[in-house]
Amino acid sequence: MHKAAIYVADAINPILLLLLLAAPFVGPREERIWRFWLVSAAGISIAVALAELGKALPIWAGHPEFPSGHATFAAATATRLVRRSLRWLWIAAPLCALLGWALVAAHYHRAVDVAAALLLGPSVTLLCAAMIEFFIPETERRGEESS
Repeated sequence: MHKAAIYVADAINPILLLLLLAAPFVGPREERIWRFWLVSAAGISIAVALAELGKALPIWAGHPEFPSGHATFAAATATRLVRRSLRWLWIAAPLCALLGWALVAAHYHRAVDVAAALLLGPSVTLLCAAMIEFFIPETERRGEESS
């Protein structure tokens, strides 16, 4: 079981990354592709950077791997996918749950590290998306473009 958990833990984030790269080409095109990737990159990068900073600073004594960077990346990526279309929830949520189990089963993290990542990833990603949309509004929307 331990070996299987390691393989699963190592495979989930590349799968989520591929889904994120493909997302703008699937379904309705409500926002420009470059903008989707810009907002995604900003939110996910900041969330993962904060997770890594949490490991460098003694936020919680006795938990040197708090919060999980792998789970933060997965939760942030899943948030961007689900924000794009609610249909992504059926793929992203099980992948995040599977990753959380695998990280604990492989002894990479404790459950509390994964839980913290599930709070950090989505909240930072949504905050970054809201800030970018507020400060850099998308002026041309599909169907409202001027000729």
